[in-house]
Amino acid sequence: MRSRRVGRLALGMVVTALVAAVPIAPAEAGDRPPCGWRSAPPDHWDHVVWIWMENKNYGQVIDQRSAPFTTWLAHQCGHTKRYSSVGGPSLPNYLGATSGDTHGIHDDKDPAEHRLGADNIFRQVRRSGHSSRTYAESMPSHCALWNAGHYAVRHNPATYYVGENDRSACWKDNVPLDHSASQLRWDVDQWQLPAFTVVIPDVCHDTHDCDVGT
Repeated sequence: MRSRRVGRLALGMVVTALVAAVPIAPAEAGDRPPCGWRSAPPDHWDHVVWIWMENKNYGQVIDQRSAPFTTWLAHQCGHTKRYSSVGGPSLPNYLGATSGDTHGIHDDKDPAEHRLGADNIFRQVRRSGHSSRTYAESMPSHCALWNAGHYAVRHNPATYYVGENDRSACWKDNVPLDHSASQLRWDVDQWQLPAFTVVIPDVCHDTHDCDVGT
């Protein structure tokens, strides 16, 4: 896959990423490794993709019949058993993962209540000269700052950052993801996948409100 090298991010957190050319289903994989052919990580990652899921623990997903594809990926590519929440409810964890701090927030209020000028991973990627994009399912418009249907703004951390050019970047790079006209699919097909990608399923498809099988 064509790609450009990405420099190391300075953010104070540990990032675990799955970087792979993944087949549609395990039965179609054949002998092709889902996470590449290397025996060790590369010196630099070309693309990092985070897909955020919620509210289910390890034992509810891995090795369960309701999650065959996720289980297969975990065993083929790697996974961690020691991830811990950094706060509650949802929002502090999304902020902690993208800025290294919860900023004393202990609620799920919308961006109008929490305007954060803090440095963050989205800004750091842009500062390095590379691209960052969030694809949020069921989001009604670019960088929507309010809840709508199955879209939960608290699960979309880029909407909370307002320092430097964060807000203008959000209007540009925080885009809806849906099944009929997927911006993510277009970006992959056109070799336009950003260096840092966040995929935010809606509150059903991230297992927050719906079961693992759904």
